[in-house]
Amino acid sequence: KQWYQRRVAVGTYSTGAVKECTPCPSGFTSNMGMDHCLCTVGRFWSDTDRTCMECPKAKYSDMVGALSCRSCPDRSTSLPGSDVCTCEQGYVWNRELHTCEECHEGTYFIDSSVPCHPCPHGTVSSDGMACFCPDGEYWDAGACKSCPAGQYKSVRDIACLPCPSAASSLQGSARCNCNRG
Repeated sequence: KQWYQRRVAVGTYSTGAVKECTPCPSGFTSNMGMDHCLCTVGRFWSDTDRTCMECPKAKYSDMVGALSCRSCPDRSTSLPGSDVCTCEQGYVWNRELHTCEECHEGTYFIDSSVPCHPCPHGTVSSDGMACFCPDGEYWDAGACKSCPAGQYKSVRDIACLPCPSAASSLQGSARCNCNRG
């Protein structure tokens, strides 16, 4: 027994009766020292077929040796053979809770497999999809800067816009005011 616990490598097995290691078949793996193989992640053991089967679309298995696949939660799906679900844009996968979580105010979405990222200093996010400079400011060289006088910007605009000819604004304005005249 001690021989195969020390010598049977990951991905192989030995029954102990023979002092040699046998590689696990495709779709199976093992831990060191095992006398049998287990299904890899993204697969489950089928008693009916007596083999490891791929998890179907919209299901996943994140455990070696799973006996079934889990259904992907709301706002997510998966490809066949997946060990994780892919969340809709604006949501990220929480491996501990097995749920899709929305990116909250002050954070933004990059990829569903990584946590929401905090917005850069001075920017805001209301929907978790992108960060913007606040009203009256624009992004320049890694920081939000005030729009110059005579221009304006709302939070969703990319750049400061010039005021119409009959209007003006102070530095850092979110809108233009009509000139008296």
